[in-house]
Amino acid sequence: MGFYGAFRIALEYPQFYGSVSAMSAPLSLDGWVQQYLIPAAFKETLNFALDSVPNPFQKNKPNRSLLFAMASGFSPHATPDTNFTTYFKIQSPPVYNYGVDLPFYSSGALRPEIWDDKWLKSNDIKTLLATTKQGVLNNTKLFFDCGDQNSFQLLIANRNFDAFLKTQNLPLPHTFDQYSGYDPKF
Repeated sequence: MGFYGAFRIALEYPQFYGSVSAMSAPLSLDGWVQQYLIPAAFKETLNFALDSVPNPFQKNKPNRSLLFAMASGFSPHATPDTNFTTYFKIQSPPVYNYGVDLPFYSSGALRPEIWDDKWLKSNDIKTLLATTKQGVLNNTKLFFDCGDQNSFQLLIANRNFDAFLKTQNLPLPHTFDQYSGYDPKF
């Protein structure tokens, strides 16, 4: 879960954390997924004509791999589905009868019942802080940073999260640092 996970855990157990930090984490999915992740996954030959994906996690397709990893966590689909508009069956071992629902259609348009309900309302840090977890981190120091050379363009997500926090009138100020560089290759 990495640094995104640090924020998720702090949201669930704020009484144990006086501060939480993240480096290049997708803290605000809204905007970043539409502006970067969906187009990048399509460029890496995301094919909606297939009813299954033999190997969704490929090193030479990092954006597509990231999309499927996020869908595995945010919108898993454990039962076989005959509607393949956004459902992909995962065929790689050790799990064979497993699938994911992507949060968008083959046109790139968002699928609200997946995007809104499973990705944003249940997993997006910014959305959680604005709704069900509002005020939970009021007594927690928040620090996050991101480089402008991040290969997943997570600067979009971090700037969105920073702008959101500035509107929240939190008792403790947050710190967001943007710096030049940092292009990790996972």
